Amino acid sequence: MTLYGLKNGRLRSFETNDGSLRTAKGTTIGTTLKQAVKRQHGKWSGWGWQCPGVNLPSAKNVVFVAHIAKKNNSGSGLVSSFYLSKAPDSFSSCGS
Repeated sequence: MTLYGLKNGRLRSFETNDGSLRTAKGTTIGTTLKQAVKRQHGKWSGWGWQCPGVNLPSAKNVVFVAHIAKKNNSGSGLVSSFYLSKAPDSFSSCGS
């Protein structure tokens, strides 16, 4: 599934769980939480958030998140989708 958010005729937000998407550092759907943080030099939000994810480095006013789904109840997780948006966004991360 891929969602595109438009605002005033321009692409503002994008969310996908398409397994063919790969970041420049090799993170894909199914990459472990630990690998995503290390590869991307990202910041983990923690399990306490409504939509846990790894915030990936991006340009100013751009939000890039690898959402993480818990793998069983082991406390580990896998990348389940990517969200990219230029602020202000047309739909929020986890709002879809």
